Amino acid sequence: MLEPLLRRQKLHISEFKALARAEIEIALADNRPEVARNWLDMWRHVDKGNPEIRQWQNRIDGPESLLAGFQNLIKQRRKK
Repeated sequence: MLEPLLRRQKLHISEFKALARAEIEIALADNRPEVARNWLDMWRHVDKGNPEIRQWQNRIDGPESLLAGFQNLIKQRRKK
């Protein structure tokens, strides 16, 4: 179903975001996080301010990355 979109030369931003979401989901389901990261990077490049990107980044990186971020934040706060 996605193949026709992949062949198009131009996509509306909403079409690209939907395609990127679908490709990220597929990559994660296939346990290919690098492919998911590549799609997320493309999405980030065309839609920099979208808050969804951060959510997808956390989903791709997994809970360990999120936990490490919280731990670093707590360490920084304690130093102040």
